[in-house]
Amino acid sequence: MRKRGRPPGRSNKGNETAERLYSVALTLFSRQGFQTTTMREIAQHADVSPGLLYRYFPSKEAVLLRLYGELSQAYAARVQELPKAAWSERVHTATRLSLETLGPHRSALIGLLGVLVSAGDNSLFGINTQASRLRVMEAFERAVDQSESPPPCAQSLGRIAYFAHLGVILFWLLDRSEQQEATAGLLECIPLTSMGLILRIPGVTGGVKRLAAWLDSGLLGIKHP
Repeated sequence: MRKRGRPPGRSNKGNETAERLYSVALTLFSRQGFQTTTMREIAQHADVSPGLLYRYFPSKEAVLLRLYGELSQAYAARVQELPKAAWSERVHTATRLSLETLGPHRSALIGLLGVLVSAGDNSLFGINTQASRLRVMEAFERAVDQSESPPPCAQSLGRIAYFAHLGVILFWLLDRSEQQEATAGLLECIPLTSMGLILRIPGVTGGVKRLAAWLDSGLLGIKHP
């Protein structure tokens, strides 16, 4: 027999409430930073009780992890649609797409800078962000590996590109130029095209693999044999 009552899952009103709370939290993070924003303030600005807020988001970290998850999924989907091209062109496009995906949330991300670059569990390299981090990292690896002529060190090169793009993002978040035009100039100056020629030099491929291993070890704590 079919059970009576509301179907399982969140109602439309519940979804609307969750979206409003999420939006209010991100706005406060952008205005006053993640660390100084309290759950009570989020509830007050959303005009709900703290109990209702905790029902949807048990902590500020829950809001943060949802943001990471949504942005990484949206980004990976865009990279998946990249047309066939040289790996250097695809990496350049993948980096630009990352900035475009993050663009609408730049203010909130600036408010989260202290968390992003910390050694905490919710940082860029923290344990709680592993799923989102791997999603973006694998997108860069695919950008190289699925290019027209992938180099023999494709995975390592994609991994390095991922770490390099994090540096570009940090520069972008700190960029004080109008419309972040300095970041656009920086992207144009990165000599990715010439890297294809450099990789043909004997011994360079091994160096690329070692660099990727050092980055994994230093930033992620991953040890390679």
